[in-house]
Amino acid sequence: MERKLYLPNNGIVALTRWLARSINAALPICFDYRLPITLMGIAEGGLPFTKLLSSFLEMPHYQAFLQKDTNGSFLLPPGVPHNQIILADCIFDTGKTFVKAHELFALVEATVSGVVLLQRCERELNINLPHPRFTGFLVPGREFFVGFGLDDKEGKNRELPDIYSEGEIEL
Repeated sequence: MERKLYLPNNGIVALTRWLARSINAALPICFDYRLPITLMGIAEGGLPFTKLLSSFLEMPHYQAFLQKDTNGSFLLPPGVPHNQIILADCIFDTGKTFVKAHELFALVEATVSGVVLLQRCERELNINLPHPRFTGFLVPGREFFVGFGLDDKEGKNRELPDIYSEGEIEL
């Protein structure tokens, strides 16, 4: 399978910096700035993006990561406030991950705003489901991506500093 550079690391950094500025500007609209805010990344794919985004956010915040348990459900990390969440992931594709995370946060009555580096725009999305409030780049087509936290079907290539396309996703 041929790998093509889709978004180089300097583009990822610039896009993440722009997203952080957008979040910083929207803070009074999205959250009560007097209460703690947690930047919650979705492990494993959201780790590099969340760490980079955290470095550009101007508001005080905690950083944590949602982990999946053995049945695929998310677990809230202990010891961090979870009443105001910025939910971060590298890509928004089908929306299933965001739905699962929002279901968890609804149980604790958290305020959630999502942020993603890439959002697939070709898929039909249910407008009643949660969507990210902040999106870096709309992805046309059905390309399959690896790198910068995104892995291939064999769990490899997360560590690549850039994002590459590797053919089309299977529906």
